[in-house]
Amino acid sequence: MADYSEPTAKITEIEGINNRAEARTLAPSELIDAANYDLDDRKRLRRRPGFVQRLAATSSITSAWSTIDQRRMFVIDGGVLNEFVGHSAYEPLASGFPADEAYFADAKGRFFVSCGDKLGFIRDKEYQDLAVPIPLAPELTYAPGTLPKGRYAIVSVHEAPDGRQGPASAILEINATMDNWGLAITALSGATFPSRVYVSRADGTAYHYLGTVDPGGTIQLQSLDQLNTQFALDEQQFDTLPPPDNRTGPIAYFEAKLWVAVSDTDDSKGYVFPSKPYWFHVFDLVKDGITVLGRVEMLVGTDTGLLIGTTKRLYLYRDGVLNELGDFGVVPGQNYDYAYDGRVIVFWSEEGLCQFSGEGLRKLTEARLLTEPGVRVAVGVAEKAEIDQQAIVVTALGAADVETVVLEFFIAEQGDGSQDKLLLEDGTLLLLED
Repeated sequence: MADYSEPTAKITEIEGINNRAEARTLAPSELIDAANYDLDDRKRLRRRPGFVQRLAATSSITSAWSTIDQRRMFVIDGGVLNEFVGHSAYEPLASGFPADEAYFADAKGRFFVSCGDKLGFIRDKEYQDLAVPIPLAPELTYAPGTLPKGRYAIVSVHEAPDGRQGPASAILEINATMDNWGLAITALSGATFPSRVYVSRADGTAYHYLGTVDPGGTIQLQSLDQLNTQFALDEQQFDTLPPPDNRTGPIAYFEAKLWVAVSDTDDSKGYVFPSKPYWFHVFDLVKDGITVLGRVEMLVGTDTGLLIGTTKRLYLYRDGVLNELGDFGVVPGQNYDYAYDGRVIVFWSEEGLCQFSGEGLRKLTEARLLTEPGVRVAVGVAEKAEIDQQAIVVTALGAADVETVVLEFFIAEQGDGSQDKLLLEDGTLLLLED
């Protein structure tokens, strides 16, 4: 059988768009459409220059963050937490955020944000402060009733608008020596949230739900039948506290807990506290916690463990054990990003660009790259899945918020399956170690 090739035609000039004739009858120099192309005087096509659509008030943006799956993006602009919804549009969620470093954590559908004295979470399209304060113990007075004699214990917890219950108040006990009596329980006025009141049955240990009372209101216990035995106070609400007040560091989601970092005023030591599992607003600041060397500047929850970066060390915490990964620190700022759907963490350290995954820690730069004191960095990863290529952009800002250097790191897939790693620094490409 003979081979036939498609007919070809040499086009020296373009006549323009012909939208009257059928497509199959067009001459080679005629076009059906020419979107984003211009036809110059010499009848040649020129690709039309693109444009950048800018936000109206970019000078007041102090932080921006996108979720691991890249489906949602949040921006703090002029003290307002917004969700960026595209086409230069914001959807405001909350206000009152200071112009401080902001830290975010992705908890699989719930997103936490910490900025200055603000610590809260975003669920769906609503922002709420995380802390639920501990109520003061209620006032007790005797009242008519049919309660039997015995020991009774009363405790209350605040309830947030979304139904979250905070840590328990101090426990009040009454030892009744006679039958047929009752209690009037009054919540103290001035509280922010209503109080749920729990009472232990006569000589019992479980605390059962009596009812909810507004600040300054009173609820009476006259019979044991009033106690709802299906709703008991959780053990994790005893001897616990809201999140630490002096939060000035990063946060992370790991092992169904929210981890919050704080540091000493002299930055000599840092402390990382976990919430109770699934009780992200309840902490035991006495028994739980990790002490590390230096100010905590990075917290990342990974499949391998909790990655902790300070100004002096790099640690990995898992199963109650803290291991030191490196005797070098990380550079302050938004210093890491996720790659490969969160399986790989890329971050900027005192020794340059590093990568952490289930295979361990890898230093990607050949030599130690020093950063001047006061410099903060922002690391972002852009991926092109169809060619398995990454571009990692590292922007360094000086103490006066003046851009000093922009670094671009590329992972280029080769035909034999190998990878070339290149670092673009001040216009010069540097080959990085494999």
